[in-house]
Amino acid sequence: MSKESILIAEFMGVNVVTLDQIRANRNPIFSNADGYTVDELKYHSDWNWLMQVIESIDHLQPEPIKGIEDALATREIGGVYDAVVDFIKKENATKEAQDNSALNIIDKRHFLEITKEVFDCIVTNKQKEFNYELNGTLARKHFYHAKGVDLIIVHNHVSNVSQYYLADINS
Repeated sequence: MSKESILIAEFMGVNVVTLDQIRANRNPIFSNADGYTVDELKYHSDWNWLMQVIESIDHLQPEPIKGIEDALATREIGGVYDAVVDFIKKENATKEAQDNSALNIIDKRHFLEITKEVFDCIVTNKQKEFNYELNGTLARKHFYHAKGVDLIIVHNHVSNVSQYYLADINS
């Protein structure tokens, strides 16, 4: 149960912490802003926790997920939990395959994270000399080639954060 709850927490962007990490924290006050321990995760037993995950999935998918919809119809939290875990495992496998495909496109180079301002200086006026867009359900990746370097924008749909990367020319 805990492995699956950690899988869901990672999907939701929830920080899972260990008791050792809590003890190592110099601040004696621990809050949920720091994260949750595995025992505090309630996806398997609390409808409120689980429905937040389903809402996140619904925002990512244009169509209802049949396995989850069927499980919801039974009104048994265990079945819904299992259906959510199955969906996330399939999404992670799809994402990994897409990431591997993207890596093949960019010759498995190493990339360095850069700021948006640096990216904008290299890719001026958003004129794309080469743009390959790779859509996943959790993230969208744009590949650029401008001024002799390869760049990537990764937009995470769950956290709504964009990150910018530049190919390391020394790798």
